Amino acid sequence: MKATAKHIPFLIALAIIVISCINVLLLNIQTIGTNVNYIIPNKLLLGLLGIIIVAFSIRLKSNIWVYLFTAVLLASYLSYIHISSFNFIVRILFIKIDFIALPLLVAHILLNENAFQRKMPSKQEVKEKSDEKLKHFLKKYENKTQQELLNMNENDLLPEAKEARNILLNKSSL
Repeated sequence: MKATAKHIPFLIALAIIVISCINVLLLNIQTIGTNVNYIIPNKLLLGLLGIIIVAFSIRLKSNIWVYLFTAVLLASYLSYIHISSFNFIVRILFIKIDFIALPLLVAHILLNENAFQRKMPSKQEVKEKSDEKLKHFLKKYENKTQQELLNMNENDLLPEAKEARNILLNKSSL
């Protein structure tokens, strides 16, 4: 993985959660008799699991890590999981501002905004795709008889299939 600017919020979250886990392991030690128990809260473990899943998904060539990391940050913002053992939260009436998850979420969205934008195909791309479909249906229907073409139910056909059918019917009637 080559770390780029779009990975900065993830790397910050990774550092925060690693430091938090080390902090919790060093400070939350319970000694019961001769047994020593390290206590890591479940929400912090879930956050660590989420960050680990995102880390593995970064290795994939797709942008799925962007959506997974967004889900982890949203879950952290909504307090379902924690990405840190310390929280900076301000509540004003019903508004909650988490000063760890929210800035990471905003930075992540701003740095990866192209992954959240749905690319609309150009007219040229739409026309090319339509032409490909038309060629496919022309090839598929070229061996059919005129009667078989007439018996096709137009309601069941795609627009390109209808067009191919009509072209072949016009050719055969000439």
